[in-house]
Amino acid sequence: MKNLKTFENFLNESEDSSLFDMLDNNSQNILIEMKALSNTEPSLLYAEDIDDGPLNPIGGGNPYYKCKYCGRTNVEISINGHYRSCGWLKLFKDFDMLKSQLPKEVQDNLSDYLDEI
Repeated sequence: MKNLKTFENFLNESEDSSLFDMLDNNSQNILIEMKALSNTEPSLLYAEDIDDGPLNPIGGGNPYYKCKYCGRTNVEISINGHYRSCGWLKLFKDFDMLKSQLPKEVQDNLSDYLDEI
């Protein structure tokens, strides 16, 4: 119920209001932190799980890819995961923790909100 606006508030809202501007301060601060992380590593926006990290080709005719951060191949990652010290793990976990604190409607439209920042 707390998200319902009064008719007067609705009428007084500027037509220029963005999705971001309509959020509470806590959600705005979380989105700002998430934007900084996604600027560091854009694949955070599309990773559905921790194994979806950024990969680079191994090269030399090798058909496999390796993690951009820890160097494990995609085959090794699928079996053993990333190295514990992998930078991708920290980025993903930080991003995921922040995302979990946002309201569901913001999580479902995260790209739209981050694009406004």
